Amino acid sequence: MNKFFLTLFIASIIIGSVGCDGAEKQILLSYKYQLNDIIEYKQSTRETSRKIVDSQLSEQHNYLYNGILSQQVIEVLQDNRVIILEKTSQLIDGEKKNVTEINYVLSSTGTIEDINFSKNSEKKNEIYIKNHYQSGTPLFPKMEVFPGYLWTQTISVVVPDEKLEASTTYEVIAFVREAGYDCALIKYNGEMIVPVNIKENDSTQISGQNKIISNGIIYFAYKEGIIISQKDEWKISGDRTKTTNSKRESYTVEIDINSDFLLTKFVRNSN
Repeated sequence: MNKFFLTLFIASIIIGSVGCDGAEKQILLSYKYQLNDIIEYKQSTRETSRKIVDSQLSEQHNYLYNGILSQQVIEVLQDNRVIILEKTSQLIDGEKKNVTEINYVLSSTGTIEDINFSKNSEKKNEIYIKNHYQSGTPLFPKMEVFPGYLWTQTISVVVPDEKLEASTTYEVIAFVREAGYDCALIKYNGEMIVPVNIKENDSTQISGQNKIISNGIIYFAYKEGIIISQKDEWKISGDRTKTTNSKRESYTVEIDINSDFLLTKFVRNSN
């Protein structure tokens, strides 16, 4: 998930506040989606963006988004893969607005493929959404893990005219009870650099690059094979050149994004 789109607890606070029962326990982590599973998350995202010109703050904007992310397993394929229909929507005055829809294939280890968008999606955003899903979904090891176990996943990030790599390191912190589920508490951090090339209109072009540093934690219910909650922090810094006709403007952007996902509904047909 990834998305699964996500205040971050300081790791030392997390580690100090949860129990670490059964330190010798080893568990195989895998997604265990079943046909007709219905899963729903509440999402809250806080964003602060700053524009800096000549080392001086020029603009600052603060945003708060609340929304719902829902998933339904619509088909089970071979090799422990499923097709998931996913809808995201903003909550505005208690009502769901701006609903977007995608479907994709997910393997039991976390590989995402065949991402398909609804007809009303913006084409210019699709490649970045694909990269977000594929780089933000944990790829679980094929061996059993235990507290202290580390693994790093590196994937190719495709942007217009370039192919880059994004690397994320995961660590199992403990096996804990969370929201009534037996969970693996997983901490992660990653980094990638992504070029920016935006054509605002016929006369204005913005170019540059973003350095993205991500940190977060996941509570993964290993018996059910689903994510229970996720807290995600992105720090983005980048240089920009804005060209309008023959006029050029250089500036820096800084963006802080904090997102929380919390499971609010889980329906599974046991038959």
